[in-house]
Amino acid sequence: MSYITWIARAFVAAVKGAIFMVIRRDAENTQKAADMKATVKAAQETATTETAMASAAVNAPTTDAALDARLRGGTA
Repeated sequence: MSYITWIARAFVAAVKGAIFMVIRRDAENTQKAADMKATVKAAQETATTETAMASAAVNAPTTDAALDARLRGGTA
């Protein structure tokens, strides 16, 4: 074999390696994006729950007093 054959094989191997790395990096980026989306969604749900719990804690005395009044009045 001549040097041209070896050079051509090396070039083909380099191109295949580069294509593999691009595909692999794209897959990693896709996975990172999916993970980030899941993390953001979980954080938003947690924040929503915490906000609702805080609101309920603030409104609880008023709600309890209103319920007590309704129970005493027989309209509950």
